[in-house]
Amino acid sequence: MNEAVTSLQRIKQGTLFALLGIHVVMGYMLASGMPTIATPEDVQAALATINQSPISLVDQVLVRAACLVWVECDSRQLVIRRPWWLTLGIVLFPLIFVAYYLYKTRQPGLRAQAILAFVAIALANGFVMAFGMVMGMTTGVPAVPTSQGL
Repeated sequence: MNEAVTSLQRIKQGTLFALLGIHVVMGYMLASGMPTIATPEDVQAALATINQSPISLVDQVLVRAACLVWVECDSRQLVIRRPWWLTLGIVLFPLIFVAYYLYKTRQPGLRAQAILAFVAIALANGFVMAFGMVMGMTTGVPAVPTSQGL
C-alpha cells in the first residue's frame, strides 16, 4: 500500500511540473508566432489573436487533462470516490471545481492551506507562461522596424 501511495505522489508531482513546462512552451510558441506583440500599439490585437489561436486551445486541453490526472491520483491516494458531475466540472471550470474538490476532501484545519497552494500554482503557471512569452519575444521574434530606422 505504501508503494502505491508513493507512486501516486510521484505522479501528482510530475503533473505539477508538467503544467509548468507546458506553460513555458506554450508562452514561447504564442509569442514567437506573434511578432506584433512587441509593439505597444498592436498588443490588444495580438492578445485577441492569441485567444483564438489553436495553440491556446491545445494549452487549455492540456491544462484540463493535467487537472484531471492530478485529481484522479489524489482521489486514489485518499481513497475517495468522486461524483461524475465533479469530473465534468473540473473539465469545464477547473479553477472553481478543483478548489471545491480540495475544500471537500481536506480536513477543516487544512482546507485553506490546500486552496491557497492551488491558487499559488495557478499564479505560478501564469508567471511561467509570461516567462515563456518573454523568451519567445527575445529569441524567436524578428526585430520590428521603427519609424526612426527608415
